[in-house]
Amino acid sequence: MIPKLINTNSKFYSVFKAILSPIYIWQLTDNDFELAEANDAAFNDDSYQKQFFIGVKASEFYKKNPSIVDDLKKCLKNKNSFEREITINFDDKSQISVFLFTFSFIDATTVLIQTKEINNHNQHFFYNE
Repeated sequence: MIPKLINTNSKFYSVFKAILSPIYIWQLTDNDFELAEANDAAFNDDSYQKQFFIGVKASEFYKKNPSIVDDLKKCLKNKNSFEREITINFDDKSQISVFLFTFSFIDATTVLIQTKEINNHNQHFFYNE
């Protein structure tokens, strides 16, 4: 079990939970990252709501986008923060969305990811299969 990273009684926690863009705090445990905390916007993000829960492994959460796990490792190893555009293919394969992922180094075991959808939310791309 991962330790609680934020005092839930603090003013900071209230601000963190209220931020409008999804934020995920990942903590390294046993050669994988576990979701330690997330704000309310992350729970309301339709693209992840069904699979979302505290303690999930990053390798499972991002199994269709393993480069995100590689970016978590890179952020931790290099002790720096960076942004990257990532295309997400949704389960129904009729829609893809482009997100800006911000990877922020927090400490020796913790990385924060903030996401923002940067394409038109209603734009659908259909594949020829």
